[in-house]
Amino acid sequence: MNKKVYLIVIGLILGLYLTYNYLIPFNKNHGTEFNSKREKFGLPKLDEDWSISDYESDQFITYWWKPEPRIGHFKKVIEYGILGVKFETDYYHNPKLKGTCAWSIYDYNKKMFFYFIEQPNKKMVEVTKKGELKHLKPTKKIKVTKVEFDNYKSK
Repeated sequence: MNKKVYLIVIGLILGLYLTYNYLIPFNKNHGTEFNSKREKFGLPKLDEDWSISDYESDQFITYWWKPEPRIGHFKKVIEYGILGVKFETDYYHNPKLKGTCAWSIYDYNKKMFFYFIEQPNKKMVEVTKKGELKHLKPTKKIKVTKVEFDNYKSK
C-alpha cells in the first residue's frame, strides 16, 4: 500500500474516534433548558443553582447535585444512549427517616416511572434452608408504588 492509503486509513480512524468522543450522544441537551419538557413528563425540575459533578459525570452519564443542605430532592442522574437520553433518576433524602434514601427512575423509551426506597435492614443474619447463617446487607432496596414513594417524600 502506498502512503496515501495509510493517511486515509489513519484519518478515517481519527475521525471516527473524534466523532465518538465529541458528538455521541447526539443529543445531550438536558440541563435546566430541558425543564419545560420535564414538567410535561412529571419529572422534578433542575433549579438554577444546581451544578454538574465533573468528577462523576462522563460521556454517557451526567450527575447534577443540589447545593448544601441536601435535603429533599438532592441529586439527578441523566443517562444517555447514542441518540439521546435514556433514563433520568431523581434521588431524595428525608432527614426524619434516618438511614433511608428514595429514588425514582423515568425510562424515556417506555415513558414510565419506577420507584425505590432503600432502608436499613432489620435482620442482619438469616438462616438458610440448609441451616447455615447468611449475613445480610445493612440496607435493603425495595421497589414501591408511587403512593409509598410520595409518602416517603412528604413525611
